[in-house]
Amino acid sequence: VAVALVHMTQLLWYREMAMEEFIHQQNLLLLRKQLAETPHSTRRLQLSKLLAEEEAKNCAPLKEK
Repeated sequence: VAVALVHMTQLLWYREMAMEEFIHQQNLLLLRKQLAETPHSTRRLQLSKLLAEEEAKNCAPLKEK
């Protein structure tokens, strides 16, 4: 029973990490698209900051729970 519980916990952790990676990649695509299409300098600055923050998440090490 304990082994099954550990296995289930690991599966849930990997599933959560996969979902977070998917969301991260979608955020990057959306921010880059918006940045390319936005002519307004104020909005471009905001998008650039958001993109930099999202790109920084890519370097964060994954820690297993």
